[in-house]
Amino acid sequence: MLNVNLFLRLKETKTYLCDFKTAFKMISITIPTHNRAHLISSAIQSILDQTYTDWELFVVDDGSTDDTGEVMSKFTQDPRINYHKKKKEGATIARNKGVEMASGEFITFLDSDDEAAPNWLESYDKIIQDNNAQVISCGKATYDHNGEKISETFPKELKDLFPDIKSQFTNGGTYILKRSIFNTIGGFDPKSSSGQHTEMGFRLVPYCQEQGIKIYSTNKLLIKVHIHKGARIRTDKKAKYKGAKYNFNKHAELYAKSPKARSSIEGVIAYNASQTGLKKEAFRYSLRSFKSEPNLKRFLRILYFPLK
Repeated sequence: MLNVNLFLRLKETKTYLCDFKTAFKMISITIPTHNRAHLISSAIQSILDQTYTDWELFVVDDGSTDDTGEVMSKFTQDPRINYHKKKKEGATIARNKGVEMASGEFITFLDSDDEAAPNWLESYDKIIQDNNAQVISCGKATYDHNGEKISETFPKELKDLFPDIKSQFTNGGTYILKRSIFNTIGGFDPKSSSGQHTEMGFRLVPYCQEQGIKIYSTNKLLIKVHIHKGARIRTDKKAKYKGAKYNFNKHAELYAKSPKARSSIEGVIAYNASQTGLKKEAFRYSLRSFKSEPNLKRFLRILYFPLK
């Protein structure tokens, strides 16, 4: 006959394990936001609409001055959704903060003005379960401010820098990875003012190569990127100039291996320098871009960018 006290202890243990399983989520999502009260509901709703439900969400408010907090109060009734407001420090720190609070084995991100397809997490989970995958990337579709699709982008081989690696680390949500890997490579670099996902990818891919970790990909269009008329990092020419230059200098050894890739980033620096009125800088990097990979198009930039 089973001892009554032993039976009660076993019952308590079973209840504890069930509660622990409920509290632990396999996938943790971070949404950084700043003054996006009018947009963030769509991003969160796209997560609530996921066919895969074993997730937790951290919305990290980077010092918003609008009514983001009020909007979030409608969502935080769901125990999977967490809202954290902090002083304005930038999207990279906000994303890192979300990961710091996360408990999931895997992490991913979503920008507060974008959306995820309903099968976003389910598609990732299937690849994880079928292949014991640790890093995965997916396709994205971009829509204009009228809601019309204007482009589709799929994971591709970055032959100039990483031959035989098919991936896409360009936007929040276009990839998922183990939280332990993210922490090992140092997360997002707070000094990077633009191209933060790409910069992180430049550290992630070599690490995976060194550790023998395969990067999986799917061509499914799982992320919807929205181009709108509000503030966006991709329209901030000064931030893009500073970010491109910082990332170029930080990964100088990597760019040194590929004249084509080096010429391309030098051209990005030149263009954004010209857009911010830095004519000498625009000329200098236009010239460098031409020297890295001489062709007519890059030669014409030497004349055009400084005058723009």
